[in-house]
Amino acid sequence: MERPASVIAFSDIKGVNSPDSDISVAAAFAGDFKSQKLYECRRWCVALARKRWTHFAESDVMRIVGKNLQNLLRHFQSADASLVAAARYVLVEYACDGLYFVQQRVAVVMLDRLEDLVESSIISNLKEIVVMTRPLKRMLRSMSTAQRRKWASLLVKMLLDPSLRKEPVIEELKMLWLVEDNPGRTFAEAERQLRMFAKSASAAVRLEMRHLIG
Repeated sequence: MERPASVIAFSDIKGVNSPDSDISVAAAFAGDFKSQKLYECRRWCVALARKRWTHFAESDVMRIVGKNLQNLLRHFQSADASLVAAARYVLVEYACDGLYFVQQRVAVVMLDRLEDLVESSIISNLKEIVVMTRPLKRMLRSMSTAQRRKWASLLVKMLLDPSLRKEPVIEELKMLWLVEDNPGRTFAEAERQLRMFAKSASAAVRLEMRHLIG
């Protein structure tokens, strides 16, 4: 995954290994055995990073998977939008049911990217924000408290945007509150802002927020 072309090529072969796919790996590569072998090696590397599939010690996985992961994280921060999209797809493949260290490293760059999108323009970037949020939900329990606090802060900024629907954002905040042992302490600043927002919110929105602000 060192070269951008490799990341894009891997992400282009979507769905080949899914249970409902009617396309085999061999058919997808149509006799290009070298490319097929590379693809299968990369799929094996993805499988190695997953909790339910790996039979290796985490230290061995870190050594084997680490280089690919490092390259993908670098590509994800590229100025090339097509490369970013391809790297995001592959990173999600790694992080889905991934080992703790894999999810932790992926969460760092995805939260940074989400922060850039929210800070620059929520409405203009809304489609990508939604795309970014889906994999973050899968990594929620692997995040540090500081990472969850950062995500909560970004969600509050989205909630305060008058052009956005409130209910989906509130549901994501509830999800964060549920995984923390002491959400009142962890999300104290977010809760303070939510209480201020609730004063001018509709009765329906305040009802949705009742688990967040007591």
